[in-house]
Amino acid sequence: MSTTVEDKPKNIVAVPELKVSRRNFNELTSEKIKELEDKYLPLTCKGADDDAGYNLVHPAWQEMKKLRLSVEETRKALKQPALDYGRKVDAVAKQITAELKPIEDHLKSQYDVYQEEKKRIKAEKEAAERARVQEIVNKFAEVGSVVDPREVGLWSEEYVQQKFSEAEAAFLERQEAARIEKERQEAEAKRLAEERAAMEAEKAKLEEEKRAAQEEFQRQEAELAKAKEQAEAARKELEAIEQEKRDRIEADQNAVPESSEHVDAELAEVDDVVQEAAQSLPGSIVESEYVAVEEPIKAEYRDSKLKLLQWLDTLDSEEAPEVQAGLPSDVAMKLESMLAECVGEMRDMLARVL
Repeated sequence: MSTTVEDKPKNIVAVPELKVSRRNFNELTSEKIKELEDKYLPLTCKGADDDAGYNLVHPAWQEMKKLRLSVEETRKALKQPALDYGRKVDAVAKQITAELKPIEDHLKSQYDVYQEEKKRIKAEKEAAERARVQEIVNKFAEVGSVVDPREVGLWSEEYVQQKFSEAEAAFLERQEAARIEKERQEAEAKRLAEERAAMEAEKAKLEEEKRAAQEEFQRQEAELAKAKEQAEAARKELEAIEQEKRDRIEADQNAVPESSEHVDAELAEVDDVVQEAAQSLPGSIVESEYVAVEEPIKAEYRDSKLKLLQWLDTLDSEEAPEVQAGLPSDVAMKLESMLAECVGEMRDMLARVL
């Protein structure tokens, strides 16, 4: 059973149309108001001393005020029946509405049950579809493929499987290529690391050899400097002995000749002094030295001179030892030059004193 409600209610008593005109308001027509304007608007009151103006303005104002108040009273009087009728209409309508409202509310609640259930079913279907689409999107993402969810929703199951098989094959191919590239990079990194380690080891070895060669060079240079100092000291000592012997011979020549035994004793004493001085020299410079200052004495030290010359020949012919890699190339040449210079100086000294 249903009740049809028409949009336009029936059985409504029409309210008689009330005609209202200016004549209802004390005949205040437009012409009448125009007359009042022409009559009163020119009136003025110039100040407290303008009694004549005041006497004209004041009664005119009182007249206009009465007219305005009469218009308001007429308005209320004309409107009151309509207001009373409206209140009665509102009261009846309010009572009827209150009686209809429970019926409407009941039917609305039943309507809402139906609509809410339809919404729930629709929402469940939409959620299930979103979950299905998201599952497909996630499945493709696992093989590194990006798909548009809006397109996936239109795909059939067969088409989804076909597209996934293609994406999975491409993914496996990329993985294999990445694995091969990774192994290549790791092998290259290992090779470079081994090369760096070998280079660092070689560098450390060369630095160690250079350090050892430098130490050896410094040691040999120190020994050579020490030998030169010792040779110089020996030379000075021999020269001093030579000078002493010369002074003594000169003194002997100026003195009265003595017996040959005395001269022999004197020479023996000098020889002892020379041998003692020679023994104090470094063994690396000379094995023994005999110093003579004049021709009569030189013959006595010929054997010693020969021994010293042989020793100098040995030093002069001795080859420099092999040195470690990394030693500056001019070190060996410098040492050989210094040794040759030292040997030459010792030869000159032997030539002078023996």
